[in-house]
Amino acid sequence: MASIDVSKAFDTVTHPAIKNTLESLGIPKPMLKYLENIYGKAKTRIEGTTWTSKPIHPARGVRQGDPLSPILFNAITHRLLQNLPKEIGVELGETRINAAAFADDLLLFAKTPEDYRH
Repeated sequence: MASIDVSKAFDTVTHPAIKNTLESLGIPKPMLKYLENIYGKAKTRIEGTTWTSKPIHPARGVRQGDPLSPILFNAITHRLLQNLPKEIGVELGETRINAAAFADDLLLFAKTPEDYRH
């Protein structure tokens, strides 16, 4: 078993990954367009005591505090887990398990260390 804690996981998701994942899940086009507008047109600034930066367009990360963000992150994690090799893992009764996930913590299961290289 390998345990992976993805550091700053919610900050690492790229906006194209969000779009590709939602398209693969068959999310309706109006919702895709809505999210493209939110993420594609979003800008922020950094403010100091005597200065303000030019507008910055974030290219990755889900929106902090947005109730939709955990759902988007979980959808991407689900897609990742679905693409893991099915032949690698351990048997639990009649079922093969190759991974388990909770938030940004992942457990990967394999019979041999070499299986993790796939």
